[in-house]
Amino acid sequence: MSFEGLIVGQQSEGEFVDLPVAADAVISFRDQVCTNAQGFAVAGADTEGLTCWGSSEQDVDNTGGANAARSVRVWLSVRGACFVYAHTGLTQALVGKPVYVAGPKSVTNVATASNDIVSGILMGLTPNNAVVRHSI
Repeated sequence: MSFEGLIVGQQSEGEFVDLPVAADAVISFRDQVCTNAQGFAVAGADTEGLTCWGSSEQDVDNTGGANAARSVRVWLSVRGACFVYAHTGLTQALVGKPVYVAGPKSVTNVATASNDIVSGILMGLTPNNAVVRHSI
């Protein structure tokens, strides 16, 4: 399988789930989407207590809104669906191993992550992009 030519935000086949968005959260198209400790969706970040679900299918701005005032549609990694993100610190030796959320559109290795929020399994790597199958 060749991953050359893939761009950040590209995905393969998957399924959707709609998640309630956290108060004041802003989630952009193709951001990694996590839920916080209260179960509300936020943009992916290396923040303690988050669980990564997949990739946003839309822009959602809940600025000024209460928890669950908006929802976000999220692509899940079912049937082998993969998502492409920018990366830092990943090498070919990490393919098949967990990678961690660095930001909304990027992943990293455990050595550089502060809170070890698992994004998923590294399925492939190019010099600029990581192909990730989310764990949920």
